[in-house]
Amino acid sequence: MLISVKVYPDASRDEVIERGHARFEIFVRAAPKEGAATRATARLLAEHLGVPEEKLRLIRGARER
Repeated sequence: MLISVKVYPDASRDEVIERGHARFEIFVRAAPKEGAATRATARLLAEHLGVPEEKLRLIRGARER
């Protein structure tokens, strides 16, 4: 299953919002430094979807601004 995720690092909260079929917006408190926001995103998304983190695979993204 391929999903589209828009991540907002340095947010005031950790939250997953479903915006339609396989489209999510994820707000994470973690900063986009040294992969912290990416790890927080994976944790939140896995929890939201009810799957282990190891089952998620990042195809594109994970870059610092």
